[in-house]
Order: sequence, then structure tokens, then C-alpha cells
Amino acid sequence: PYVPHLTQPFMSCLEFPGAIFVGIHDNGQANGLAKHVRDSIPEDSIMVELDSGEINCDGNRYETLKAAYQIIPAESRSILIKEVETLCQDAGIVPGQEPLDYGIDSAIDYSTVPSNMAEIFGKGKEQQHHYEPLDDRAVRDNFLRFFCSILGGYERFLVVPDADFLTSGDDWFDSSKFLAAASSNRTPFLSALVDTQLFQSFIQRRTEASDVHCMLFDECLAEYHSSTVPYGRLSGGDSSGSQVDGDGGSQQQ
Repeated sequence: PYVPHLTQPFMSCLEFPGAIFVGIHDNGQANGLAKHVRDSIPEDSIMVELDSGEINCDGNRYETLKAAYQIIPAESRSILIKEVETLCQDAGIVPGQEPLDYGIDSAIDYSTVPSNMAEIFGKGKEQQHHYEPLDDRAVRDNFLRFFCSILGGYERFLVVPDADFLTSGDDWFDSSKFLAAASSNRTPFLSALVDTQLFQSFIQRRTEASDVHCMLFDECLAEYHSSTVPYGRLSGGDSSGSQVDGDGGSQQQ
């Protein structure tokens, strides 16, 4: 579950028993919602200050986070980070700062804006910049390509259940052979991934019901690994190249 902007009526979502992502705006008030959340948040929660990049959590959970980050395959992780950072730069977003045009509506005539404000937001006559809105679909596609890069060939290790589905859902994927076939630099991450409840749910949906979204992922996998054209924002600038999209095909950037 994902709550982009938490409000008081939705405070109960913080008690959700599983993983949940929640966005909270900190208005700096002593009795504000953000302050209340910090004082009452469950102890197993992790708070990330987007403005500063600071991570707050109890106990040794931060060390666990660092260890989890380190086992992500370095090459795929590096490409993912660079792609997202480039998309943010295209939108005028830098770490710890709102988009450069966030404070001034695009409909306003900048000739009427005080010169100091125009300079602050990079809108002065000598500092004309054109920033595209952050392409959330492109961000999503970056993560799709990440999983395509590390899960290629997973379908070869699916175990066809018997006619009566008496085989346990936990046995519908041959994890040991999948990990044995993976490159050594990906094994630690994949080993942790295949043991998650989310991956088991994915395999069950893929096998039991032939879920259309899972079948789409298979199509994206095939496209990603068969194409000779590099994908992503870094592959061909902001106006050329193609990428795997959420419709299972390719699109021009």
C-alpha cells in the first residue's frame, strides 16, 4: 500500500501489519501532523527525510538497511540510480530542494515577478531554463528494467503444478536451480528475494491464475533481453531511443 500524503483521518494506516509507504508533509509546527507521527510511530518503522536524506530508525535497523543496499547487484543498482538522478535533473530537481519552478505558477508572467524571486527560481532573463515535469512513468520503467535485468530466465524454473493443484504453492518455483544458474554477484540479492512473501505471491499468481500483469512482465522480459537497442534515459538523450513501457512494448522517448 502507498499513501502519498498522510492526513489525520488516515493515521490508522500506520498500524497496517505489513509494509506500507507513507508520505508526510512537515510544516514545522510543534503540534503538526509530522511531529505527532514522530512521537507515535511504530518502533519498527523507518523514516526518511527527503530534504536531507537522513534515515531514522530504531535499534540496528539502519545497519540492516545498509547491508540490504550492498547486496543489490552493483551494476544494475548503479544504472537504476543514475537513470533516476538524470530524470530528476531533467525536471530541475536536486537533492534537498523542491523543483526549481515549484514556487511560481507556470501561468504567471515572469516579467512581473520581483527580480530576486526570478533569480531564486532560475527564471531571470540570463538564466532561462526549460525543465520538463518529472516523468513518473519513466521512473516506473526504470524499476521495471531493473527487475528485467536481474530476473531474466526465471520462467525456466517454474514448476508446473499437478492437475489438482495439490502441490504446495511454495514448491512452484525451483529456487535452488535458479540461484545456481545466477551469476555470483547477483546470488546474495536473489537469494533474499526468492524467500520473500511478495515473490512467493508473484509466483503463485503467475502459475495458478496466469495473472495478466505477470504475463505482461514476461513479455517485458523477453523484449528487454532480445532487443539490441539500449533502453533508458541514459541510452540516447532526451529525445531519442526507446524503452520498455508498461504496455509490454517499446516507446520512443
